[in-house]
Amino acid sequence: MTRLLLTPARACILAIDAGAVSGHALCAPENGRHALLDSGYCGDWDERCQVADAAVTAAVVRDLPLVVVAEDWPSGAFPNATAYASVRESWGAWAQAIASAAGDTQPPIVRVYVATWRAALGLRPVVDATVRAKPERDRSRAAWKRSAVLAVLGRYGLTVQDDEAEAICLATWGAHSAEVAAVLAPKKRRRAA
Repeated sequence: MTRLLLTPARACILAIDAGAVSGHALCAPENGRHALLDSGYCGDWDERCQVADAAVTAAVVRDLPLVVVAEDWPSGAFPNATAYASVRESWGAWAQAIASAAGDTQPPIVRVYVATWRAALGLRPVVDATVRAKPERDRSRAAWKRSAVLAVLGRYGLTVQDDEAEAICLATWGAHSAEVAAVLAPKKRRRAA
């Protein structure tokens, strides 16, 4: 399991829950903790570009580095090849939008498995007995998404839809993850022999 740090990263974090309609969240340090600056949904190229531009601008205005945190998926995480291809295509569009907005100063990208950030935040599936989704996999997916919605309500007092909630949770993970801290750490120089 990933280790969460008590001190938040000194960086703007753009978190992306890639999909046909993607959730996104942007946070930055403020008064010793990470504040949520923006979150929402994107469905097309122009919206992704607007979010990427806003993230780059937020980092420049605050004189902080930008780190992109995005979900990664193990093989077999999707019910079929079409679903996997759709999510990979969405991530590709995000990567292009970020590259376009950042220009010469490309931000580091930290990819994390969904199970990793959920476990680190202590999320557990929340089953709704009234949901009769088929198959069982869909019911499980809905229970996990519901847990993210409830976590955002508890932490930020916001009522948001599931993909946005997962992006906000992903940003929270990124702000306190050792993985993000590692990409921000100064690189050690090797001494010549």
